[in-house]
Amino acid sequence: MTSIVSAGTTLLEAQRRRKSHLHDRWLAGESVVGVKASLTSAAAQARLGAPHVQWGWLTDAMELENGAVVTAQTRRVTRVEAELAFVLGADLVGPGVTRRDVLAATRAVLPALELPSWNVDERPTTLDRLISTNASADRFVVGQPCHNFADLDLSLLGVLLEINGEVAGSAAGAAAMGDPAQAVAELVNALARDEQGELNEGTIVLTGALLPPIDLQPGMSITATFAHLGSVEVTCRGAGEW
Repeated sequence: MTSIVSAGTTLLEAQRRRKSHLHDRWLAGESVVGVKASLTSAAAQARLGAPHVQWGWLTDAMELENGAVVTAQTRRVTRVEAELAFVLGADLVGPGVTRRDVLAATRAVLPALELPSWNVDERPTTLDRLISTNASADRFVVGQPCHNFADLDLSLLGVLLEINGEVAGSAAGAAAMGDPAQAVAELVNALARDEQGELNEGTIVLTGALLPPIDLQPGMSITATFAHLGSVEVTCRGAGEW
């Protein structure tokens, strides 16, 4: 598979830019609390020529309270994605991590919304841009943790997405690599191969969009309700609205 990259840019340079982006956040006093999986479908990977799942790091400053109200940002595109989140109870070190390894290492699963964003003229249409912008990671919301998930088939776990109380779509966990735990396994293994990295106990992992993303606009309240897990919600207001 040929990766789609910008002229004059290599994937190694894109990885360096991602690390620089993360370092700038660290200098600003932020701490890494999690990671988001990106390109968790074969179609998404094929579109950018990605050899595997990609990722972006999440910091404490990106996390919003469930039910948060966010302000629309001028000249930025923000989308909302319904996802399942995992909280790790043990370290995961690839390569060779399996779906079963992920489930054994998971402390809790949670309903989540991710709000990736980018400047209007910087849409991540190439693999290097996706990597260098930290997979457009911006903000995220998680709900209450479910610790007793052993009897749940996460691939069949349903989610209903609503906009202002109207149904916008529904899906199941299988939309993320066939099983969200498989998406985490592929992320861990890719991280080990590309950067000799690992995921540590306590890490929040967003496992990838289960439905097509929603372009967030002022006046929208978006709710994702997950079977057995509960709901997460975010509302958008226009600049100057209170």
